[in-house]
Amino acid sequence: MTGRAKEAAMRREQPGRVIVGIDGSVVGLRALRLAVAEARRRGASLHAVRGLNIDTKWYAGYGSPHEECKREGAETIRATFTATLGGVPEDIEVVCETIVAPPWRALVDYANRDADVLFVGTRQRGWLRRMFRRSVARYCVAHAYCPVVVVPPNTFARTASSRDLVRALRRDLAGLGG
Repeated sequence: MTGRAKEAAMRREQPGRVIVGIDGSVVGLRALRLAVAEARRRGASLHAVRGLNIDTKWYAGYGSPHEECKREGAETIRATFTATLGGVPEDIEVVCETIVAPPWRALVDYANRDADVLFVGTRQRGWLRRMFRRSVARYCVAHAYCPVVVVPPNTFARTASSRDLVRALRRDLAGLGG
């Protein structure tokens, strides 16, 4: 058996996971909620993955940026769980992973089993943004080994301005505080 055939056989034999990309956006919060529901439905572990695209040459002589970035990524993941669900769910196994790599590559490399399912959020982007920034969701759909669930923004997030979103978020947070 060749190396690629062995790798493919190993991917088929490993148990499936529910993987969700964490970026802290409104659509990312929605993707996290759906991924948690899917992990509960399947009885699978939930893997929250945050990819950080950093340029290590700026850190020359200042130590390793990886540990600091991983620590900040773990804080972002915990904050995202708190904002979405009030904390990390205790009824399912949750694995938090911060990978120092571009988000699209981190997610595709992490979701490397045939039985995995990958959740990513997507948002409406103007033509200028599409021209200069790669879409993580499109990359994942084109290159992932596993099924990819692309979560669109809800109607409010699609139609509201950023000012409206901030006002609604503040109103919701004030309602939670008392």
